[in-house]
Amino acid sequence: MSLISTQIAPVGAIGGLTIRVYPFTVLTSTGLVSCGGGDVSVTNNTVGYIIADKTTGIPAYTTSAGTANKIYLARVGATAGTASVITYIDNAPYDADGGGGSGSGTKPATDVAYNSSITPDINSYGIFNVGTLTGNITINAPTGTPSDGQTATFRFTQNGTGGWTYTWNSAFAFGTDVVAADLPTTASASFEVLFRYNTASTKWRCVGLIRGF
Repeated sequence: MSLISTQIAPVGAIGGLTIRVYPFTVLTSTGLVSCGGGDVSVTNNTVGYIIADKTTGIPAYTTSAGTANKIYLARVGATAGTASVITYIDNAPYDADGGGGSGSGTKPATDVAYNSSITPDINSYGIFNVGTLTGNITINAPTGTPSDGQTATFRFTQNGTGGWTYTWNSAFAFGTDVVAADLPTTASASFEVLFRYNTASTKWRCVGLIRGF
């Protein structure tokens, strides 16, 4: 399939409130979906997503993340009567129903302001960019209904002081290859930790840790 950047673009020299989706075919968790493309109207003064229906292939605009039976193509916004692409979704297009397929199973990224505790919404997002840690942090049990094999990535950065610790709800599980104590606490450390949901154990199992950024 062609790159996502070639599939969607603002229409007109100044954008306007229209986004053009070009025809494409993508493999999703339920099979091939063909989109004939078309122009999509974006609601002014909103931020949302350009999507395509997995049954009809018809593109549309929505402000809801993670809606079933939809393929998410890009995050867009419109202000002052001009629509623009804010960011292309990581691993887009992503299949909101998860499972196999090109780009499926990886939901959009979201910025999460630092707080002493955070609650990830795994129905809507798959990557959580947590604000720079200025204190210890607790990661609560996620909200939403996960599917088997669904992933959740957390990105953390310690501030210049460092030493801040992580407390994980029992919904998260660490094995012996990656243990909770491996998560960096040194000043200015930046890293990503990846979890994959296991239906049999009803746990988000840690399957990866990338350090040294």
